[in-house]
Amino acid sequence: MDPLEFLKSKFKAEDIPKLVLLSDLSLGIIKALLRSGYYDPTHPSAQAAKSGLYEDFKRLVEGLENLGFIRKETGEKKDILVDGLLAEPVELSAIMPHSMAELFIPRFIDFYERRALLSYTIKKGIARDEFEAFLDLMSQPPVASERTGAEADRLNQELLAHRITNVSVIFAGDVVGADRHLPWRVELSLTRLSKDLKMIPLYRGMDQKFLARAKRQVFEDIIRPVRRPDFIKEILINSDLVAAAAKELKDVNIEAEIVNNIPDNLIVSTAKEFIISLDQIRKRVESDVVQEGAQWREGRMLAIIKLISLRLLRETVPGSDAVLKDFFSRGLVPFDDLPKPVQEKIIVERMVEDFLLGKLPLAERLRTAANGKDYLKSANAFGRILPEVIRQGAYAPVTEVILLLQQQKENAGSGFPERAEVARKIWEAIFTPVVMNTIQEKFEKGGKEVRQEVLKMIGPLGTGAIPLFLQLMKESKDRWVRKSAATAIIQMGDPALAPVLAEIKKKDLEWFVIRNLLGILGELGKMRDAGTVRRFLEFPHARVREEAMSALVRLVKEGSEPALIGAMTDREISVRRKAVALLAQNPSTNPETLARLLDIVRRRGKKEPEEDEGLQIQACMTLGHFTSPGFTGRIEEVLLGAISREKRWLLPGTEQEKSDKVKLAIIEALGKVGSQDCVPVLRDLEKKGEPEIREAAKDSREEVEERINQK
Repeated sequence: MDPLEFLKSKFKAEDIPKLVLLSDLSLGIIKALLRSGYYDPTHPSAQAAKSGLYEDFKRLVEGLENLGFIRKETGEKKDILVDGLLAEPVELSAIMPHSMAELFIPRFIDFYERRALLSYTIKKGIARDEFEAFLDLMSQPPVASERTGAEADRLNQELLAHRITNVSVIFAGDVVGADRHLPWRVELSLTRLSKDLKMIPLYRGMDQKFLARAKRQVFEDIIRPVRRPDFIKEILINSDLVAAAAKELKDVNIEAEIVNNIPDNLIVSTAKEFIISLDQIRKRVESDVVQEGAQWREGRMLAIIKLISLRLLRETVPGSDAVLKDFFSRGLVPFDDLPKPVQEKIIVERMVEDFLLGKLPLAERLRTAANGKDYLKSANAFGRILPEVIRQGAYAPVTEVILLLQQQKENAGSGFPERAEVARKIWEAIFTPVVMNTIQEKFEKGGKEVRQEVLKMIGPLGTGAIPLFLQLMKESKDRWVRKSAATAIIQMGDPALAPVLAEIKKKDLEWFVIRNLLGILGELGKMRDAGTVRRFLEFPHARVREEAMSALVRLVKEGSEPALIGAMTDREISVRRKAVALLAQNPSTNPETLARLLDIVRRRGKKEPEEDEGLQIQACMTLGHFTSPGFTGRIEEVLLGAISREKRWLLPGTEQEKSDKVKLAIIEALGKVGSQDCVPVLRDLEKKGEPEIREAAKDSREEVEERINQK
């Protein structure tokens, strides 16, 4: 059995190597603490117990902040939690082999209990001498005393005397906030913060730079590893416990230091936690369901929110604008204190709301503006709100203003004298990249109706919208969006041709982009553009070859026949089918073309490979368009030979029978090109075979007879 199987069932595969190293390190530390106590620290056995542990620790904490070993009791279960390695603490019993856990974890817990020890945290910056000195101190036997906390005091003094600053040790008597029923990780963080800050003044004789650095390091070591915003919130609200415990540090603002050490990627989510909690408290107040201490808690949150606001105003943190705007809406931050971009967002939001409610009639103001100043003010207001009103789907009022601007920039004879010139400048400035990106997003993510509204809105742009549609054709993963973009370009007519020709000549275009561009060329292109299209007849992707043939047929008609004949031997069956289908659009008078089509549907012997069924059906459909008198006789002969026993020359049993689907296609083709010669065969088919074949034979016979009678 795999010795790591018990880990694989509980943890992610990428975490297992770290957990194995943690298990080995923990076991080594336990053995060192237990064994070193029997010997002097310089004894070879004590030295051997510590050998390699420091190196293992440094490997394990690479990229981490610190590593904490915490005694935890849940009911009758006792265990050691290791914090700092993974997102959540791991139980030591869960990562050690069962036999080792049963033997050593109880002895480790006993080690904690005899010293009234709750946890110790080793910081990643610890040096080897300090690391081994800590193990030596902790391995010393406890000193018996009637006074509670005597052993803790002794160990604290020893840690101070040996200048061990990179290990944070918490004893039972150090716990703060036990009466507040906090989550244990919050309680432990507050206790560590309180204990470590209280220890700083005891380092007498240290220079001021060291002490300042030590204070800063305490907050970094304890706050930065906390990865849950709800825990950070509770640490901040209950940080008064730390202030009371560390009252000698009068120059330290505990709450401000905690706020400043919240990681950048958590400060916004922590701010949101405060907003949620504040709302909950205020709802309870409104409903008269007020818990004891709610007023105190609300006051604490308001004070801390101010500190968070100061940091968000001072620093550039992703997502902070939305939080500051939320703070302002609740009256927590004055408008004038907000950054200019946030102020602008608030102003624009109000303008958007008024515009959507009809309280900001910009179209009317543009129509009635008496001078350039009033006109420019209204036009600029429209430019400011344009991205947001599009984002909210207000297409009709936006389209109204855009159409109005288009008219006014082209009509110099009305309004105040310079209106057309001002309107032209506004027109050039209004469709910013932000606006075009918003339009692109709406076109791409909206349904068919939304795309139609967007097309109305940007219709006045004319060819100015082509870059947007080309971008959609390149980037959108939705085939229908790409098709809609291509259709929009086609609707622009001849002015769109030059940009499309320039685009299709670019290198490294995706196949689906080329396919859509060829489709556009087929609609808008001229005969002179056939050379551009022919370049793609040998393109590696079959769909491009198909579209190139379609475009060529539309551009040069009869001149496309050689390309279609060549494509009838293409390596891809879909291309061969397409070529045969396109021949129907301009029936050929070339005997070679007819011969190739007939060869596809002719009766084959048993040992001859049969053509693809779909290709045969398409060939029959195309042959139905070859109604030239010089061709119909030969077509009828081959079709009858493919379907009728009377027209076969080979011995029975030596020929292949056509499938029912191909038979139906042959019968339908005979209805288009057949003469009196095929009527008996069709009558015969009406009497036997599948109902669908009988019905098709009857319809085709009637069609042939009607044509003969008309002649």
